[in-house]
Amino acid sequence: MIIPPLVARAVAAAAAAGFEASCRDADGQLLHVLAARRGLVRVGEIGTGCGVGAAWIVSALPPEVPFVTVERDPARAAVA
Repeated sequence: MIIPPLVARAVAAAAAAGFEASCRDADGQLLHVLAARRGLVRVGEIGTGCGVGAAWIVSALPPEVPFVTVERDPARAAVA
C-alpha cells in the first residue's frame, strides 16, 4: 500500500518531536481499510499522539464524515 501524503507528514512531524509510539504502518493500513467502509456517520479516536493513526483514518474517510480525535498531552496535540 502506498503511504498517503497526510500520513507521511504526520510521521515526519512525530519524528521531529521525538515521539516514538506512533501507529505502525501495518496497523495504520488496517485503520485505513476500516475507515474506508461505507455507511460510517462519524469516527472518533482516543489518544492522538502526534497524529499518525488519525492521518491514516482521515486519509480514507469521505469528506462528509466527521472525525474527532482527543489527546490529553498539549505538546503532542500541537504536533498533530
